[in-house]
Amino acid sequence: MSTTVVSSIRAKLDAMTEKQKKASLTWKPTRGEEAQIRIVPYLHGSDPFNELYFHYELGETKVVLCPKTSNSIDGECPICEYLQERVVNDRSERGKALYSDLRPKFRAYVPVIVRGQEEQGVRFWGIGKKTYQSIAELFLDPDYGDISDPLKGRDLKVVATKPNSEDRYGRVNIRPAASSSKLHEDSNMGKKIIETCPIVFDAFTKYTYAEMEKILEAYLTPNKVAEPVEENPAEDKPPVQENVANAEGVQSMDEMFDDITSEDEEEKK
Repeated sequence: MSTTVVSSIRAKLDAMTEKQKKASLTWKPTRGEEAQIRIVPYLHGSDPFNELYFHYELGETKVVLCPKTSNSIDGECPICEYLQERVVNDRSERGKALYSDLRPKFRAYVPVIVRGQEEQGVRFWGIGKKTYQSIAELFLDPDYGDISDPLKGRDLKVVATKPNSEDRYGRVNIRPAASSSKLHEDSNMGKKIIETCPIVFDAFTKYTYAEMEKILEAYLTPNKVAEPVEENPAEDKPPVQENVANAEGVQSMDEMFDDITSEDEEEKK
């Protein structure tokens, strides 16, 4: 077997392994089933809510995290630049459609452990605005306080309902546990859970500015054969650091955003 063949197979296996690793860092409730979770204190930020914005359905690239509009992220976004320079003032039907398709959409990611699945470690739960607001209000309620507190916080019972004739998108219902509890009965294990919580960006594949340009070009001209990205740091803008991401393990936007309520769906329009 030639060296080229071996190298190609190794690269594919490495990519597959990396994809599986990133997918393991995210969690979502199974529709129709109740899950009990605990929000974990996030040492990498001021609170557990990581507010991110995504460009999605960009041809073969399903999801790209916008580096320009997401909190705690530095970097430039060629997709936002294109919107600002070429689309925002275009009042034609095509311009309106492009703006709706390409503008960044909100998503928050919260670090959680799932009761009964603690061995899988901390994972990030992606939530829409309405679910975000429901959870945030619990933090501000004096009857509950900091529900992520490792000693006196509260678990959350989560039920994602299935779409039906009355509710075409389904809903996510949140109910706090009746009493407070520890993150883990073993204080050393509780400490370890907090300290080993990954950075939210570890769940995503990083792209350089040039790679994002190619993704945008492929979306705008789907019939054009894409040219390979040339690695030329002298001419290209600096690579985005910890900035841009493609949600791994996502086969379709329905899969990633299937707990969006009707209110969140309106945000896409």
